[in-house]
This record gives sequence, structure tokens and C-alpha cells, in this order.
Amino acid sequence: MPDQHRRAAPSPELMRALFAERGIALTDAELEKFWAFHTLFRRRNEELNLSRLHAFTTIVLKHYVDSVLAGMRVELPSPLLDLGSGAGFPGIPLKIMHPELALVLCEPRAHRAAFLEEACRLLDLHDVRVLPHRLSARVREPVAGVIARAVGPIGVILDEARNCLAPGGLAILMKGPRIKEEIDALALPADYELLRIESYTIPKSPHERSLAIFRRTSAGGGLTEIASARNERLKHLRRLLSARGIAREGLALFSGRKIVPEVIRAHAARIAMCIVRGPEQLPPGLPAGVPACAVIPECFDELDPAGTGGPLLAVKVPPLAPWRPADRGGPSLLLGFQDPVNIGAAVRLGAAFGVAEAVILREGASPYLPRSIRAAGPAVLTLPLAAGPAMRELATEPLPLIALSPQGTPLPEFRFPRSCAILAGVEGTGLPPDLSVAAALAIPMHGAVESLNAATALAIALYAYRLQHPLR
Repeated sequence: MPDQHRRAAPSPELMRALFAERGIALTDAELEKFWAFHTLFRRRNEELNLSRLHAFTTIVLKHYVDSVLAGMRVELPSPLLDLGSGAGFPGIPLKIMHPELALVLCEPRAHRAAFLEEACRLLDLHDVRVLPHRLSARVREPVAGVIARAVGPIGVILDEARNCLAPGGLAILMKGPRIKEEIDALALPADYELLRIESYTIPKSPHERSLAIFRRTSAGGGLTEIASARNERLKHLRRLLSARGIAREGLALFSGRKIVPEVIRAHAARIAMCIVRGPEQLPPGLPAGVPACAVIPECFDELDPAGTGGPLLAVKVPPLAPWRPADRGGPSLLLGFQDPVNIGAAVRLGAAFGVAEAVILREGASPYLPRSIRAAGPAVLTLPLAAGPAMRELATEPLPLIALSPQGTPLPEFRFPRSCAILAGVEGTGLPPDLSVAAALAIPMHGAVESLNAATALAIALYAYRLQHPLR
């Protein structure tokens, strides 16, 4: 960058020069709009935290020039939706340079959406709308193209774009220099094709950029056939049989002739893919736009350990947030069960008895494993879940810790606090010997049986809790 630019005070003339050095000749009208937008952006940035960039030259290059350069490398479809527009990038610079473009600025954060509305009024931008919602199966916005600037993983962006792109529509993703690695690791949805990747730098700067352009190929996601055990998509689906793979992919497999229709009915927006066995029909009510694949029986059966034979749904599941003990007006379940069936049963019990949350301790199995989901059903998508520490490291303040133990107070004599943390031990080994608890609770049993199944004991305890604290 020339030294005079480093020393010069921000001005329209300096802005024009910074653009010109990158091969962009601004007209007087374009410069006027960019300067007006910049003035508003700087004023609102202090109160709204719109950007971490503050130096004038850096803002011009990384926000304004960067946005314009992307529009010079692809013919922009119209109407175009700027997904996750934030403070208006790349949408507003593109609109300034292409006034004929019909534009939708999609920004779910209320304060940023309000800023975009103010900017559009100030610049007198026509044929621009602000959509203050996240795209979903229930919030759709038909457009010819979507553009997104580093707002998340490619797979997530394409999933969201599916809610507005018709067949033939383009998804234009602005990314950094490592985009090819991300694409190589991606199981590309069946209803998209990659047209091209273009790598470039912002001229006279070290800033490397990449543009990936995808085309939507079918409205219904298409029924893709998987006939090989070496299929790349099948490799990604196999990962959903392990806790590590589930965490990596952000997806879990749901199966069952009853569970699948319930998920379609109540959680359609979270369905990322449908998998059927051979020639089996897609399940009724599957939302339009969900990719589907037909897998040869021997490979499908790997993904269906319960042997249901029916359709499977790959459903988006977020990572569990760390547990923060707090009074939530009801019991918190602390689950260290290592058997996925017990974890799933406990989650189902928690939903049935209206607990505040289920906390999966470090010892516990993932609630998103196929066997967990078979026991929990859709409750695993509705009950609040969190990730807790190891049982020995439990600190539950301000909640009193109530542990199920054969040496505790007999259940008929015990009075539950309304807000508490209820802990059942690990199968077989029980509770750590040095665990500090507020109270221990015992379930009376005939001497012929040493202990109850973990989930059964928890069910009895929750039933007793609700007798004392009925659901309102």
C-alpha cells in the first residue's frame, strides 16, 4: 500500500483511490453511496458491534472491495439473497455497483436487521428487502441465487439455501484460501453440483480469497442411488454410528416406523437427508427439498442396526453446550449411564415427567447414538440437553444434589426440593465413594434382588418427585 495512503486521513478521495488501485473505477454516484454507507457504518459500529475492523483502509479493502470483487467474477442472478448479511456484506456493496439487482438481505439478528433497514433508507436503494429471519422449512424466500460470505460451513450454507433456491439457482460462497480442503471433506448434497472454484487475491494486498459456485440441480433433492460400499456419501453416513462421527458431522440417524413420522411431523426443519433401503418408497410428508438416497440392502443394513428396514432420517443435532447449574424450576437429571439404551430411556423419562434438562456426564453414552435414539424417540430433540463433567468432578450449586443409593433415605420418607439435581450412578459401579451429596435416596426392595435397572430406578424416583410436585 502506498505510504501516502497509510498517512492520509479517511476521505471520499482516499476511498476512490483505494478502489482504483484494485481495478475498480467508481462513478461519482457510486462513491457518494459508498461514502454515505461508510459514515453510517462507522457511527453505528460503536454501539452495535457490527464489525471487528476499525482502520479505514482495512474496512475499505476487506468489506467493500472484497464484496465488489466477488461480483466481478460471476454473473449475479436476480433476485439474489445475501445469506447472513450481517452489516450488509456483500449485499449492499453489490447493490451499489449493480443497481438493477433485486436483493434480499437475510439477517436474523434484530439489531443488525434494523441497521440494514436504516442503510437502505439512507442510500435510497430500490428493490431491496430485509428478511429478519433465519431460512428454514417454514421461512422460504424464492430467489435465483444465494450469496454468502464466510458465514459457516459449506454444508450448512447449502442446507439453508435449499429453502429458497429453485432448480438451476446458484449458491455463491465467498471463502478463504482453504476452500478446496473444505469441499473435499464435504459430502456434497445430491441436489447440488459444484460448477467451479476460483481463487484470487485482493490486488496489492496479501488477502487471499476463494469463490465456490454451486448449482441446485433438483427441487426435491433427487433420489440418489448408492450401490457401492465405497461411496463417499455412505462413508459419511457410517460415521453416524459412533459418538465421534456424530459430533463431527452434526447429524444423528433416526429410525423406526413410528419415530420417523413423528420427526417429519414435528422437526421437519432439522432433517438433512432421508435414506431408504433399495427400492423402498420415501416416507409420507417428507419436506420438499430434502435430499434422499436409496442404498443397496447390504449397505443400508449397516446404517440400521435395529433392523427396522424402514426409512432413516439424518437429523441435525447441535453439540451439547457445557452445563451451567441453575434453578430452572424443576429437576435436572444427571446421567452417567454407559449403555446407550439407558441414556435414551432416561431422556424419554425426563421428557415424560417434565424435567428441566438432562445433563450427559462424561461417563455417559451419547444421546444421539442409534440405540439411544431408539429408546428416547423424538424426546431427544425436545428435552434440553447439556454436557456435564465427570461424576467425580460434579459441582451442582445452587442445586442440591440428590443421589440414588441403596444406603439413602427410603423413598417414602424423602421430600424432594422443587429444584434439584438427581443423579443415578453408573451401571454396575454405582456412585463414586467420595462423592459429596446433599441427600441420598433409596428405593425399598425385597431382599431377593440386589438392585434395579438404572432407568427403572430413575423412573420410580421421578414418579415420586411428581407426586410431591405435580406438573402445572
